[in-house]
Amino acid sequence: MALPTVPTAVLNAVPATHLGKASGINYMAQRLGTVFAIAIGTAVFSANGHLGSPAAVTAGFRPALWSTVAFAALAATTALAIPARARRTTAPRATAHTDPADVPVAA
Repeated sequence: MALPTVPTAVLNAVPATHLGKASGINYMAQRLGTVFAIAIGTAVFSANGHLGSPAAVTAGFRPALWSTVAFAALAATTALAIPARARRTTAPRATAHTDPADVPVAA
């Protein structure tokens, strides 16, 4: 649910000259977070269980799931600690290609 809104928020927070860098860093951070989540979840599962029996899978899965819950809570807390930026109050730039229907007609 959050994935489409994150790039929008990131790209709206930087000037147009830095859109490529911001997009690349955002993409890299998302992928790096995914890799670490899988690695940590796998390590916790392996330390507490194995795939030999249903009981062993449950014994490994529960702590692995709780570790991901803890990291999600940490991420949410970190996101709440980020100060909000003031919204831009500048008007949108006029383009050279104006739609004739948008031009006011003097009476």
